[in-house]
Amino acid sequence: MKTLKIILRVGLAVAVGCAVVSLWVVRRESLHPAALQRGASEHPAAAQPPVNQSEPVEPALMQIADPVPVEEPAPAEEAIPASAPPEAVASAVLPAKKAAKTAAAPNPARRGSKPPPRDPLARDALFLAGVDPDAEQYWALAINDPSLPPNERQDLIEDLNEEGFPDPRNLTADDLPLILSRIALIEQHVGDAMDEVNAAAFMEAYKDLWNMLARASQW
Repeated sequence: MKTLKIILRVGLAVAVGCAVVSLWVVRRESLHPAALQRGASEHPAAAQPPVNQSEPVEPALMQIADPVPVEEPAPAEEAIPASAPPEAVASAVLPAKKAAKTAAAPNPARRGSKPPPRDPLARDALFLAGVDPDAEQYWALAINDPSLPPNERQDLIEDLNEEGFPDPRNLTADDLPLILSRIALIEQHVGDAMDEVNAAAFMEAYKDLWNMLARASQW
């Protein structure tokens, strides 16, 4: 009986020793680098460190193109009422129109020095007569204005063969439209000539324009 107890105690001690050794071996293998690597591959989410939500996340930079320059709209021309008198229309538009036409086609042929005209806008209207309805209207009023000196009215009519042409002495086919328009303008107003001065001026300009037509038609 005593011997049986001794055998049981020895067996129990051996069993406990084997269990301790087995537990130590398993724990050691779990700490091996290969085991750690294998565990990380099986649980990738657990291998990544947690993100610190308190740290600000910088937004991705955006490529911004160079700003396109915006052209400012040109100032609109001041509107002229339809009921405005011819004098108001002429003073508002004729000088600018004449300046633009003169810059495009300067006329070197000018008469000698004369006293300044009493109605300078009428000279601007003469320059545009035959191509601009507003100018023709003002010119027609001026040549029939009894307050203007006769010689000024005479020049406004006779100079139809000079004013507005780039070079009256060297005409080309480009001048034909204006020549024909001036001839038609005289034919429209000659029957309403206010006096002999205007009538004679019309006939003089009419003759010169027909001669100009013949020269320009040779091109």
